[in-house]
Amino acid sequence: MDLYNLCHHPRELSECDCEPIHNIATAQGFGGFVKLKSDWSIAHRSLNVADVLGPTTLPNVGLKLRNLFQPTAIETLKKALVDRENRPELTRVFGLQLTASHATFDCALHTVGDGVTIAFEPHNSFGFAGHTSLIGPILAQLESVTDLPTLCGKAAKLVRQMLGYDRVMIYRFHADETGKVIAEDARKLC
Repeated sequence: MDLYNLCHHPRELSECDCEPIHNIATAQGFGGFVKLKSDWSIAHRSLNVADVLGPTTLPNVGLKLRNLFQPTAIETLKKALVDRENRPELTRVFGLQLTASHATFDCALHTVGDGVTIAFEPHNSFGFAGHTSLIGPILAQLESVTDLPTLCGKAAKLVRQMLGYDRVMIYRFHADETGKVIAEDARKLC
């Protein structure tokens, strides 16, 4: 759904579980993304990359990432992809200086085939510290759970409470990229 239709034809909350969240469409205004080919050249990017990162022009498709991000940032991102354990589909890096500006960003790296998508948003050190201090107690509450349905249900509830969202859904994706909601927790709306 494009931004015009989203703004002028609001969707019901119940429609969220039908969205293909693993497919790139648009980015929220506070963050951006670049989808990279195997040679780390830009295959696709959100239209707000320049606004989020601060360069004066939108990077062209085909541009090598080294022309947009600092070499040390690219090295850190590549190392994070190599170092991940048991999480082949998503890797996160927090507080990374992507460009020559002093701004830092939180990045989520998704691998699809031989390409990588890097989603990024400005790092909030205060918010980051607050959220990370909540993670320990949440993990402690999940440690004793031994079955997957209970674990996912409890995790959805705890994440919703921690972040203050109205609804949290946990998906299980299949090899054919279809998915199914296996747990959810929603705030009661009157």
